[in-house]
Amino acid sequence: MMQGPVHRARRWPAVHARLPENPGAAGSSISGIVASGGQVFFRASHASHGNELWQSDGTAGGTTLVLDINPGASSANPSGLLAVGDRQVYFAAVEPTAGQELWRTDGTSAGTRRVADLYPGTTGSSPNQFVTSSGRLFWAANDGVKGREVWTLVPDAFSKRIGASYQSGASVPQLACGDPILGQTAVLSLTGMPAGTFAFCACSFPGAPVHYGNGLFLFLDLGAMLTSTVLVPDAQGRASLPLVLPNDPMLSGLLLVAQALVVPTPTPPFGVDISNAVQLLVGH
Repeated sequence: MMQGPVHRARRWPAVHARLPENPGAAGSSISGIVASGGQVFFRASHASHGNELWQSDGTAGGTTLVLDINPGASSANPSGLLAVGDRQVYFAAVEPTAGQELWRTDGTSAGTRRVADLYPGTTGSSPNQFVTSSGRLFWAANDGVKGREVWTLVPDAFSKRIGASYQSGASVPQLACGDPILGQTAVLSLTGMPAGTFAFCACSFPGAPVHYGNGLFLFLDLGAMLTSTVLVPDAQGRASLPLVLPNDPMLSGLLLVAQALVVPTPTPPFGVDISNAVQLLVGH
């Protein structure tokens, strides 16, 4: 027998925004909601487009069809949506010439494309069970030759914020970075630095997170540092560190982490503020 009190679910009075896309009583049959880059992506049904991939910023005006992958009222039936980094979503979708295969999107129609046609022709490889590990994407698919097996690839370059900032005062140090694309320069941007401080900003191979208490985590591997520099903030408490990436295919799939320590700070117990970390996957 269940012990203890049982409570009725709370009603949330602040939930008042509905984002209708399929007028009438049929509904949009929303499924597979994932968050990426300040947007949410999901599968939705629409009378004119069938079941396709949509995105929303939480407003009716910002809720749009990403791409009509299977044109017209036919459906692409996107499934298995998986956010990779802060700007990419991988998923399975059906389109007329290739059947159901692996797709990716960055939220733009131009950046929504089929990744591979593993089972040539219209049958499709029926990909599913998408997961990531150590900077790689894994999934199950049938190529029509060897049956259903595990496949893997290195996703396109991405950056992803991990952990939270530790602050001793009113300012909160925040670290962000653009995607580390081969042959380009990714810029680490640090904000929220109090006046009179400076930052030690570093990039390393990923280390095992070390918890110092009070929400303070260090993700850097101090024994595997790749680059580090001292940053002095401008009048708005901002500083940046450019990361120049050679156009070397051997670097594709390299997983890195960046983090910044801001000193001195006046409040115990640490005398240092620490930013969130940024996980970086080098690629195309």
